Amino acid sequence: MENTLKGKGNRLDNRISLFFCFYALFTIVIYTLPMLKITLPYMAVALVLLAGMFFFMYMSSKWMYYVIILCIASIIIAAINLLTGSRPLIDDLNELVRNIRFFIPFLWGSFAVKYCTEKQKKFVLIVFGIMCGYILIKTFDALQTVPDVCRELAKSTSRESAVRTGYRMQNVGGFEYSYMMGIVTLGFVWNAVTNKSKLIKILSIAATIVCYYFIIQTMYTLLLILVFVGTLGIFFFNTKKLYVRIIILLGVMFSVIFLEPGLKFLADLFSFNYGLEEKFTSMYLALRYDDVDMVGSRPEYLMAGIVNWIEHPIFGGIHKSDSNCHSFIITTLESSGIVGLAVWSGFFGFNWKQIRSLLPHTTLFDVTMLYVLLLSIFNPIGYVFEIVFAAYFIIPIWTYVFKSPENTNSLK
Repeated sequence: MENTLKGKGNRLDNRISLFFCFYALFTIVIYTLPMLKITLPYMAVALVLLAGMFFFMYMSSKWMYYVIILCIASIIIAAINLLTGSRPLIDDLNELVRNIRFFIPFLWGSFAVKYCTEKQKKFVLIVFGIMCGYILIKTFDALQTVPDVCRELAKSTSRESAVRTGYRMQNVGGFEYSYMMGIVTLGFVWNAVTNKSKLIKILSIAATIVCYYFIIQTMYTLLLILVFVGTLGIFFFNTKKLYVRIIILLGVMFSVIFLEPGLKFLADLFSFNYGLEEKFTSMYLALRYDDVDMVGSRPEYLMAGIVNWIEHPIFGGIHKSDSNCHSFIITTLESSGIVGLAVWSGFFGFNWKQIRSLLPHTTLFDVTMLYVLLLSIFNPIGYVFEIVFAAYFIIPIWTYVFKSPENTNSLK
């Protein structure tokens, strides 16, 4: 890439990076805006993201090899799934394409950090912020009349109703948008903790409060827990005050020791929100009476998925019982076994390492990647590209735009 870009002069460099910014933003919009997600043809949208492969293959031999290896690995996994009968042909091809699309945004982040100008990085964040803010306003408006609209929109589009379609056409955000906003929230928390500008601190604190309020209104308990844990992680790894770290560690320790009364406290705390109150109450009762079924059907689905994986642990395969374990990681084990999970983990870990090596401060990116990793255990995020756009592309840019020279704390 260095030869390609440097050999064509700075003026052309800016044109290339500017073209990339417009392409990336266009792709994010058509993948994120709810109205476009249900109106644009699936194949056309998939091809837009896949087209980015050729851009990166042209720009750098190193990235060309990465794309080739990614495609070969995806084809091998698809072939294993087909031979073991774990997926029919059409579903298998969809998974192949999905896997490639899941990792391509890592290259976006690498390119943006290395070659986009400061103005271009800010432009990306501004456009992304406008889009998020527009959907947020629409979603807040819908939440006023239908408190569980975000949870309702989490239902599969294959079972679409006229009501859900109507909300999507109004650009009301659902599961995908909500969990993407969890990542955005972590970005504002990081700004509030690390940035030296008082104005940015104040604005970030205000934005954090709005985002937390939105998360609470969505009634996604896992989202609230992940963002709160991420917030603690950002505070812990960015503070220079030892007593703050000790307080956080003691708080985590006491939360584990007194988990049962803690869950009861949370249920009472969120009594104004029936979704969160119900979930924390069920968790409290499950712990109190040692009955995991009280939490709901998810533990049963996860266990069923693990049992299915044990039947064919290496390559996956056809199982005695159908499963809908609601977990990307467990589903990968079911369909592709240890081999499939090893391939996914290898790419995920490699890309994590590559991007963090380019960043001046890595705490926010590290916490975000842990957020994605934990979410993949409890939710089927393989097709939730809003999350990977935010994690692999927006957060690295965010780190550069809001970097503070004095802030050198990280997980390194």
